[in-house]
Amino acid sequence: MKEPETISDEIIIVGSRYGGLADVLTPLYEKGEPIEKENIKQVLGTDVVYLQPVGNNHDPYAVGVFLSTEIRLGYVWMCQSLSLREWMMTNNKKYHTVHISRINTQYGFMIAKTDAPIRLADYARNELGIDNEWAKHIPGTMRSITEQSLSLGFALLCDELLMTKEWSDALERRFVNLNRHLPADLSSQHMQECLELYYKMKQSSISEVRESCDNMLQAYISRGSKSSITWWVNEWLPSFFREAEENDLLGLFEAANYTLERVEELLEQAPSNLFYLYKFNREQFAFRLYYSALPQEVYNRLLTLLAVREAMIEKKRRAGKYSLIFSKAVLARAVEDVSEYFWGFSSNAVLYCVYRDAYKYKGSSADFERLLKDLDYKKEMKYLCSSGTIANAFSHNPYMKYHIDKWERHGVKNRVIRLRDEFIKSIEKAMQELKNCDEN
Repeated sequence: MKEPETISDEIIIVGSRYGGLADVLTPLYEKGEPIEKENIKQVLGTDVVYLQPVGNNHDPYAVGVFLSTEIRLGYVWMCQSLSLREWMMTNNKKYHTVHISRINTQYGFMIAKTDAPIRLADYARNELGIDNEWAKHIPGTMRSITEQSLSLGFALLCDELLMTKEWSDALERRFVNLNRHLPADLSSQHMQECLELYYKMKQSSISEVRESCDNMLQAYISRGSKSSITWWVNEWLPSFFREAEENDLLGLFEAANYTLERVEELLEQAPSNLFYLYKFNREQFAFRLYYSALPQEVYNRLLTLLAVREAMIEKKRRAGKYSLIFSKAVLARAVEDVSEYFWGFSSNAVLYCVYRDAYKYKGSSADFERLLKDLDYKKEMKYLCSSGTIANAFSHNPYMKYHIDKWERHGVKNRVIRLRDEFIKSIEKAMQELKNCDEN
């Protein structure tokens, strides 16, 4: 089956901020002042550049952009580089000459023109060595909320462009929404759509749409920028993991008898050695993920399994922590440490509330009373808890039925807040001391 083709006379050049002329171009980009076409030769020394397949640490299909002095100016945008490499190979070209026609100083990319339009086949990166069957039979695959919003955003924007004849607030909102969600998706899902959308916008009869072309292009190019990758790793990915936890993705996999070992065994077979990079350096993982341009389903399976792995590790960590928290030695030391803040027997109810809310204690108040009485204290306890103490405190202090984080808004006395906070500190301190003793 013949690959679909895109006929283009434009090559988009990125990465010049970090290329051989960075010292010349970066100050111009920081100013953001337009560079007229006739001044391009003056800025670069020439408007002629040479495209040559090079590959790099992140992208094996990279095409470098070089000056005649062999200085690398930047790279061909990754959405065009593979198709361009294949075109050059088919036409037996070791390099290809183009002319810089425009420099966008606001966003830091360049547009080069070919002498004649090139027929670039839509070669899908995700079909090169990617096993589309990988992890196909896992119990479920989670799509993020942002991915769903992005897919809808593309559809709505394309329809709006077809139907509308003039710029409107609704059309502007479509562009804003699309740009907002684009950085979240590092898959190949919308690569071709973005190129097609860019060409449609260039040919639009609406001047505002044509003027928005570069903004749209930058939104997609910038997905692979250092700042965007850092945001994805530090902000988006953790939010995806939280979303998976809220949807009880872990419960689904545990019901299907998946263990941490089984999940990691699958991840070790993930495309492009992505799991090993994930464990080593998450920013390098994200860059590799971006340039791997995985098919959406494979991409979603990868993120799903990573989310399940993180949830399993956290569950294991919590189990170890809780076993330490609920040890009698830790509780005895913590209670002794805060006994100086007790004002009466009802103080024991505050301890129970802390255990209930901060440490997910599942026992009843009566269970907690018996636990407190059985502890091996090293000093005399003035207000040792007796049966019914906590229930009585609850009946006289309605705030205790609320989560301890909400006590301030219910006007709880300072002595209660202080005991709550000091008890948490004492538990953490006692746990660390006990852990250090075990390790030594």
